[in-house]
Amino acid sequence: MRFSVGTEIVHKENSYPGEHKAIIEQALWDEVQRKLAVNRVIRATGANAAQPSLLAGLLYDDAGQRMTPSHANKKGVRYRYYVSQGLVRQNRQHTPRGRRVPARDLEALVEGRVLQFLTSEGDLFEALQSCLSDVEECRDLMNRACALSQHWPKIEPAQKRALLTTFVSRIDLQHETIEISISVNRLPAALCDEIDPRHQERPNEENGPIVSLSVPARIKRAGMEIRMLINGTGTGERRKPDHSLCRVLAQAHQYQGTVMGNGSESMAELAAKAGVTGSYFTRIIRLSFLAPDIVSSILRDRHPTELTARRLVNDIHLPVTWDKQRALLGVG
Repeated sequence: MRFSVGTEIVHKENSYPGEHKAIIEQALWDEVQRKLAVNRVIRATGANAAQPSLLAGLLYDDAGQRMTPSHANKKGVRYRYYVSQGLVRQNRQHTPRGRRVPARDLEALVEGRVLQFLTSEGDLFEALQSCLSDVEECRDLMNRACALSQHWPKIEPAQKRALLTTFVSRIDLQHETIEISISVNRLPAALCDEIDPRHQERPNEENGPIVSLSVPARIKRAGMEIRMLINGTGTGERRKPDHSLCRVLAQAHQYQGTVMGNGSESMAELAAKAGVTGSYFTRIIRLSFLAPDIVSSILRDRHPTELTARRLVNDIHLPVTWDKQRALLGVG
């Protein structure tokens, strides 16, 4: 076994360089400490439940009341909700502005908007610059954010909750929008897997700069069912964020950064390093030249439903000029 040379001795809360070989490698030690921190978060927030409520403790209605998780069982099916505290304690007559919204729909909208932020290179860089002065550190965190967004669908609900409650300061459910407050100072810890369980004890503390994300959504009742809908879709159905499109756009800017920082390697060599074919590398990187308003429309799900990631990557010959791009894609 190879031993770490960076050993430390702790005495009275101070640490000093040690002269002996470490018993445990530093990488293994760091990974164990990270998992212990996540476990403390899970125990503190109840995230290890069968269906953890991702937004518990963060969500407020438009009257400023905290919304708490609730559920109902109908014909053997369990339905989860977030309910204004006033409705939990009293009836509708005493709490006319109380809200009761389906948890799954609301959580999907919040997750989708957060992932859009994490894959929006410009928005994320602007946010990180307010708390970090090192450009390379910002770039590293942006790469980590891209990787996190790509891995997000595979993350266990308990870990998703731990991440959200680390850097989301507050979520306000307004009449026609969902307002998500991101604590910028907490983002680096979340992106580097350094989750601090103390954040769970003070989720509403505004610690440093806050970035506000908005989702234009409203509640609609269809028969006996209550649903959260994104405004402006025109279909009467909730439109799910297109994570595939977000991923290829993030990948395009990542590849562009690789090319710009390249010394003498060919495109084929860069593609091989990225683990993709040269053809795929070329088709993806051209998406980095999309008009900014087209990118913004895609990230905010304001693009035509027929514009899919597969079509954008494989079937469309992208014009150079932005006006022709807008005309071809029907965006902007």
